[in-house]
Amino acid sequence: MTKRLGIICVIVLLTGLAIYGFKTFFEPWEKNIDHGFSREAGINPFLAAEHYLTKLGYDVQSDDSAAILNNLSSVSTLLISQAELVRSESRSRQLETWLLQGGHLIIEAPSAGQVSRHVLLAPFAVSRVKQENNASTADDQHQHALSEIAGISENDEDRTALIPQEQLTQIQFENASDAVIAYFSPDFILEHSKVQQEGDGISEEPLPLYQSGDEDGLHFIQFPVGEGLLTVVSDTSLWHSRRIGQFDHAYLLHMLSRRLESSEQTIRIIRGTQMPPLTTIVWQAAPELVIAFGLLLSAWLVYRSRRFGAVQEPDFSRRRAISEHVRASADFLWRHQRYKALLEPLQQAVMKKANQRYPGSRSDKNELYRYLADRTGLEAIDIRLALSMPDNVNETGFVRQVALLQKIRESL
Repeated sequence: MTKRLGIICVIVLLTGLAIYGFKTFFEPWEKNIDHGFSREAGINPFLAAEHYLTKLGYDVQSDDSAAILNNLSSVSTLLISQAELVRSESRSRQLETWLLQGGHLIIEAPSAGQVSRHVLLAPFAVSRVKQENNASTADDQHQHALSEIAGISENDEDRTALIPQEQLTQIQFENASDAVIAYFSPDFILEHSKVQQEGDGISEEPLPLYQSGDEDGLHFIQFPVGEGLLTVVSDTSLWHSRRIGQFDHAYLLHMLSRRLESSEQTIRIIRGTQMPPLTTIVWQAAPELVIAFGLLLSAWLVYRSRRFGAVQEPDFSRRRAISEHVRASADFLWRHQRYKALLEPLQQAVMKKANQRYPGSRSDKNELYRYLADRTGLEAIDIRLALSMPDNVNETGFVRQVALLQKIRESL
């Protein structure tokens, strides 16, 4: 009992010392790890805009297809991230009818080469052109798209302070005292051919209601369409989750959405999808895996292409014997059941010698068989078997027939 009590006391003492040492030499600390955007935010680049507008009381929904256009009766504002998503004539007619009835469409302008094919935007002659001096490389565009999809956040430093004031667009609203400042991508601007008089004729292109831009060109144009409003921008990525917090981007979206003074504002967003190439995604997500696979493939190719031993010149002095060629030819004929080609030469040689020895054999076969039986000592039935051509023959019968023919030929 005393020994057991001593063991318990030692265990309790060691446990107490371990707890005291742990609390003395270790202290808790917190570490925040940024895992980037969530999966939902990676799929939907307008997720932050949806949450912002919902918090303000708007009814907001988004989709990656144009299926939203099937029911626009209750929609007050529609944001389309790419003009190519509604290029078909039927969709364009739906949007035009909705605009004439008082809807508000916010859309990114199509490229200069595609504007003529866009049924809805072609009459307004607004296109999105690329600035050559600010053009990004293909790698930069892929990196930009990948950062949006994977939710990779940029550095924490305030990059807005580094943007020159000349590249900022100021948009003025009637019910706002101060201008709204937005930073559109400097890589693209809007082109619009204004009304020009040519003699007595005047162009029928609609005049813009309002337009604004920076020193490089236009980025924001609005057109009246019946009771509705068409807003064309050069870049809708300023409302993406990674950029909506910069400048007045969120407030600009709010001001565009509250054009109609009504109790219920319904907003729909067609976001589309912009996926970079699979090779770019794999390289950005796991470059070590790509490098390891390349090294493994190179090692396998080296292994498969190696040669054992020294180079030896071919020896042309060694040739097959003629008998080997004959045997190979005979084996080929036998495998293809062409045994008649093997028997006929030997039978013809026997008949030739028999006709020379016994001239009367051509008229009477039976006399020939009896003659050969007397000369060879074989039965007449064996002679008949040797000189006939069987329909089916096996290996044993073939060898026996050849042996009989050889014996007959030797006796002659």
